[in-house]
Amino acid sequence: MKEIIITIQEQLDNLKEIKVDEFVIIKAELSLNSILPVYGKLRLEFNLNCSWNNRYIVAWENSSVVAWENSSVV
Repeated sequence: MKEIIITIQEQLDNLKEIKVDEFVIIKAELSLNSILPVYGKLRLEFNLNCSWNNRYIVAWENSSVVAWENSSVV
């Protein structure tokens, strides 16, 4: 599985989806700029701002999303 570490906004902005064979770790407080489909694995270690319309994460099929502290995954 390919591991991708996101630490700056530009990296997150360029991420259009998380593929089945990818494990993405977000290690900074950033803002999501669109809908992010997840087919692989995503781990959020900091707050991810999704407060505007059409900015959210969609976990598909056998994917997994792990969120820390006061965050929630629905």
